[in-house]
Amino acid sequence: MAYNVLQSTHVNRRRLKNVTRGLCIAIVFLLGVLVYIQYLIGLNIRTNVITKGVVYSFEEWKRDDMVAPTTELETVVCKQPHLELNRPEIAHWFHDINRFTCTGRDDVFTIQDGVVTVDMVKVHKHIAPEFDKCQLWSFHRIDDEEAVFKNKVEERVVDTSDSVRLNFNVTTDFFRVKCGEFERYVSHIYPNPNLLVPQSRPVLKMSPNPFQDVSVLMLGFDSTSCLNFMRKLPKVYDYLTKEMGAVVLRGYNIVGDATAGAFIPILTGHTEAELPNVKRNTKNSQFVDAYPLIWKQYKKKGYATQFAEDMPGFAAFNLRLNGFKEQPTDHYMRPFWHKIDEGPTFCYGSVPKHVMMFDYLKEFHLAYESSRPRFGFTFLTQISHDDLNIIELVQQDLLNLLSGLYEEGHLNNTIMVVFSDHGPRYGNMRETLQGKIEERLPFMSIVLPDSIKRNHPKVLKTLQQNSDRLTTPFDMYATLADVIGHKDPHLPAPNGLPRAISLFTKIPANRTCQDAGIETHWCACLQWKSIPPEGSVATKVAKFLVAHINALIKPYMSLCHQLSIVNVTHAEAAEPDNQNGITYRDVQITVETTPGLALFEATVHITEKLGNDSMTVTSDISRINKYGHQSDCVLNTNPELRKYCYCREDKN
Repeated sequence: MAYNVLQSTHVNRRRLKNVTRGLCIAIVFLLGVLVYIQYLIGLNIRTNVITKGVVYSFEEWKRDDMVAPTTELETVVCKQPHLELNRPEIAHWFHDINRFTCTGRDDVFTIQDGVVTVDMVKVHKHIAPEFDKCQLWSFHRIDDEEAVFKNKVEERVVDTSDSVRLNFNVTTDFFRVKCGEFERYVSHIYPNPNLLVPQSRPVLKMSPNPFQDVSVLMLGFDSTSCLNFMRKLPKVYDYLTKEMGAVVLRGYNIVGDATAGAFIPILTGHTEAELPNVKRNTKNSQFVDAYPLIWKQYKKKGYATQFAEDMPGFAAFNLRLNGFKEQPTDHYMRPFWHKIDEGPTFCYGSVPKHVMMFDYLKEFHLAYESSRPRFGFTFLTQISHDDLNIIELVQQDLLNLLSGLYEEGHLNNTIMVVFSDHGPRYGNMRETLQGKIEERLPFMSIVLPDSIKRNHPKVLKTLQQNSDRLTTPFDMYATLADVIGHKDPHLPAPNGLPRAISLFTKIPANRTCQDAGIETHWCACLQWKSIPPEGSVATKVAKFLVAHINALIKPYMSLCHQLSIVNVTHAEAAEPDNQNGITYRDVQITVETTPGLALFEATVHITEKLGNDSMTVTSDISRINKYGHQSDCVLNTNPELRKYCYCREDKN
């Protein structure tokens, strides 16, 4: 009896144990399901970004989908998001542009070898029937804001049925022609006679520098992301990559705001803050001549040099900065554009302005082709600065330029760089997540000459391997320096690693934004998580940011309104870091302010210690919508404040 009772008790305990185990398993499973469901719900809540009615889920940009392929068995640490070329949510902002036609009669004169020929038959027939002379003036640069006319020549017309040849000794790149009411300013390349004398160099059987006497031509377009170059200039992109063998840097990331934030590191290897102060209207400010611009080193190596921008009012070294006291390069186009600046039109007479820029670059390259290597830097602003679509109008002319240079053999010993400074900085597109990332990823391509590909195949292989690595404008400087064998001992090396690495040297796959000198605000490969825009953290950061902006404009409160918060449109936080018991966190926030309805985007660094938070704006503050003439009252007194100031009604 006792045995049966014990046996029954044992069986019951075993059954109870099995039931309990089953219940535990079921509970754990249910809890797991609930946690997973909660995770999905939370993910949907946390990772959606609402910008102007468009919702983007960060889950769509998850790191598994990032594109950073490599040809080696290495893991690329910095992976930019895989962005679609024609994402449905942004497609409606892209459209075709009707090609414009430039009108006018600029075929009445030609210039060749410094001699101007005026066709008087065409002048009388099409332009000015009643006049008796043509006049020509050359003009010379005085400084970056002024040029002076010299060498006026007059020729009376004797027989209007003939073409009159005016023997005018042109000694500058620019001159003015006036026949009656017809008047034109003309640009061309007048070669410096001293630079036409071929250089005498020792003959080296094996030069240690594979780029010995290789020319460099850089041709840039404002506000053009890598993707928008592919969208709007597909034929050019195909020709560059398929015919010319261009290597496109898909991991190329900006390091600062606006055009100056690209030019300065490309041309000096430094940030603006690391160099002498050259800001306008500031104490102890110098001219940009004080910068260690790379073309100075090319000049020392015997190169002919050229620099051209097409909008003098927006020029990278003149808008906020003091510009140049001395002419910076052998050929400098700023005086010409100062004279012909005619507002928003894309034409000057019968010629598109972008064609004039292309011609100036090509003429420069060919003028010294037989005498010495060249360094040319040409940058177009007007055709792409204000609109995502208009740049498509240069496609055929750009194709003509590239194919003419390449197929006629003029690039056989030339590195051709086609690039942009940054993507779109403001507008509807910029207010989206994709627009934000595209701003940080501009177009950058490099075409090596066939001589380098043939004789130094490792150079091409390394460049191709680096095309998917994290690269920056600092690296472009190191690359330009590498071409002429220039060693710059003053380049920063954080954590013992060089910040600027030549693209002809292997770039580490594990390179991070911090290694590359890219501040958090600009890094396109950080992992961000959305936080509630109306939450306490976002609210606190937004108040700090607007207070910071108001502090910047405080000295100009007689001109500018104080700003107030209207709305926090979105906020994101990077993963917090902990060092020595102190928690650090970066928050990126977009705030709308009044008056003016400005949209500001900034990254704020929060340090949490003993319950007290301290905050710092980590980098530039981005103004992501257009401000037009809202800040004209500070344009001359302090152009640094243009993106912040909303002028009082009586001050604009």
